[in-house]
Amino acid sequence: MKKKFIIPMIAVAAISGAVLFSAFKAGPLQSEVSTLQFWQYSGTGLQTDENQYSLASGAACAGGENVVCTIRAEENPDNPGHPMIDSGLESRINAKNEAQGDVFVRD
Repeated sequence: MKKKFIIPMIAVAAISGAVLFSAFKAGPLQSEVSTLQFWQYSGTGLQTDENQYSLASGAACAGGENVVCTIRAEENPDNPGHPMIDSGLESRINAKNEAQGDVFVRD
């Protein structure tokens, strides 16, 4: 009688352990995956205007000196095809602050 009870309990424990292990081994959630993209500044208009940027393949700088040429940001869901410039990124653009790796300035 004890064997009939112990074997199913071992099976349940093994399945529970496998499920628990797979929950911790799973990759990041889709919402946690970074969707940062490079956006190149057009060279005209305000550097903090989302509409002055277009999608770029990387951090590239055209002509000019001491100007923001590329930023790295998520696409704005309310303005597709343009970056989402929040207040923090806007401050870094205005200060030409490259410390966070999301603003690229041509020296």
